[in-house]
Amino acid sequence: MRVIRKQQKARLEAEARRERLTRLKALFRMIYPDACEELGEAGLTRRIETGIETGERHGLQDPNNHIRLIHLIFELDKDDLDTSPDTPWAGDILRWIDTDEFMKIAALEQRVQIERYG
Repeated sequence: MRVIRKQQKARLEAEARRERLTRLKALFRMIYPDACEELGEAGLTRRIETGIETGERHGLQDPNNHIRLIHLIFELDKDDLDTSPDTPWAGDILRWIDTDEFMKIAALEQRVQIERYG
């Protein structure tokens, strides 16, 4: 039987996080090239990490939902989407009780559409 020590596990997890971040930066550079250029490397990294942390804080576990949340952050240019006084509805939706994460994200997407396009 193979045993993975805590240090090895931590290294593997850190490498997986770095690889995921690299893939997400490439994805968002394709979708939002101007915004990513304006943010710069450090700003893009911070925006993606903040989006993942925001999602985790509100119970999002599916990596695809983290991507959807980061997409909304880009759409509104709000790193503080869930706490901004400009988007109080976002925090309200993310704090819904007894609602799964997929419904929360779908509701956020719909609300963003209403906010942007009426």
